[in-house]
Amino acid sequence: HSNTVNNKIRQGKKVYDHQKMKVPEVLNLIEENDDFNIFIQDCQPASFLTETEVLSFFKNLKMSDTVSQRVDTFCSDNNIGDHTAGIHLRTTDFGETHDYEGNYFPQMRNVLAKDPNTNFVVCSDDKEVEDLFKEKFGDKVCSPPKFEYVKKYDEDASWFDGSVAPRGYNVLITRESAIEAMVDIQILSRTGALVGDVSSTFFEVASLFQKAGK
Repeated sequence: HSNTVNNKIRQGKKVYDHQKMKVPEVLNLIEENDDFNIFIQDCQPASFLTETEVLSFFKNLKMSDTVSQRVDTFCSDNNIGDHTAGIHLRTTDFGETHDYEGNYFPQMRNVLAKDPNTNFVVCSDDKEVEDLFKEKFGDKVCSPPKFEYVKKYDEDASWFDGSVAPRGYNVLITRESAIEAMVDIQILSRTGALVGDVSSTFFEVASLFQKAGK
């Protein structure tokens, strides 16, 4: 993406923004340039790939032993499967936009009324949110343990202040928090149903892993 590619990568090169191009334009560009190198830095799959190609990519991704072991252990210990509803709630740089009392909680109660065997896994970048769901629904809700929740790059600035951080948003991503994010994604993908904000690329990636059968 031309707006986010690192300046060192762009130096001396012409950069194309694939999201502003039609599929035939991208394909022609590739075919006409034998030495054409493609670098895509984006939260979403390239627009010129088919769903089959995207799902094939996700299906063949191999998780590290660290991620796989944490996911397998958590899912086994907490009985995660087709009877589980996975809930992803991103706050921090998304803002407090979720209506828990008016939306999520009533839906969860309705699900439990129809099938008391349903359980929920709540994955969030905010510990208070996870704890709130556990407080409301007890042992029907579980969340993967985290050592590091998302932090601000600059604690004195707002989550939405993109001027203070090198990546354009005030979020500090450490190695551990990145590992835990992938653990959350993998656990969500193993549930029978996913609930979350469809505008979140995190939620989209979890959905793609789920479709790919990971």
